[in-house]
Amino acid sequence: MQDLLSPSHPLLFMHLPKTAGGSILAVVESSFQPPDLYLFYHDDPSRAADEIAEAGPARLIYGHFVYGLHQTLDVPPRYCCFLRNPVDRTISHFYHLKTADPGPYGDLARGFDSVGDFVERSGYWAASNLMCRMITGLGDGRVPPDDLLAGWAKTLLRDHFPIFGISEFLPLSLEVLRRTIGLSLDSFPVVNKGSYRLRELSQRDIDLVVSANQADLDLYGFAVRRFLDTILPETMCGGPAGMANTLTAVSPASFEPLSCPIRVGSGSGESALPG
Repeated sequence: MQDLLSPSHPLLFMHLPKTAGGSILAVVESSFQPPDLYLFYHDDPSRAADEIAEAGPARLIYGHFVYGLHQTLDVPPRYCCFLRNPVDRTISHFYHLKTADPGPYGDLARGFDSVGDFVERSGYWAASNLMCRMITGLGDGRVPPDDLLAGWAKTLLRDHFPIFGISEFLPLSLEVLRRTIGLSLDSFPVVNKGSYRLRELSQRDIDLVVSANQADLDLYGFAVRRFLDTILPETMCGGPAGMANTLTAVSPASFEPLSCPIRVGSGSGESALPG
């Protein structure tokens, strides 16, 4: 695989909320320093372009931004992200906003007793197909029907995300980052670990979250298959022929997803994922 980190072709690492991104950020900051690393945690792409130009070319740009930042920075569209079961992600996001966000979105979440009511009545864009919205660059704008939205997101993920991770396959995903961009894995701090319990949610809540995230569920299923069938073979063993040896060398505990990637609500314990 080609060099994924160069000043003329930086990797744009899109932090999708509640996909272990806070923990990954801590590892990124221990692995890279400015000007090689630029952290994008504001709402002004032009500011990012100016600051990068002033500090020097960044090889890795990490933060909360949507697809399209490459156009402002005038660089090729080469992105990375972590995806997570969208039902788990949405539920975790709601409880994070409700308990840990002092701002207006936290106030919005605290106005609802349940995640189902939040998804159904809040009007908050991030409660419905957030991953597709960010990967297509639509953000909080109007979106097409679910099938078109998911199809668009899958095309961009295939064509412009040379690597990505799956939160439920966290150990293997981190190993992909180690091998492709040199991420240091000496330690992996747990940041913003969720504390909700699936068994405490009503079936109505889960059904409403599922209904509101159909495009993300479609995208997630595609992403899991692509990760296992393409990303892992290409980055970890030089192609499909070496995949069996790689998986043999990985412990079963490392390969096992932290929660079922497609079926929803099968677990009963606390959220296992950070960030």
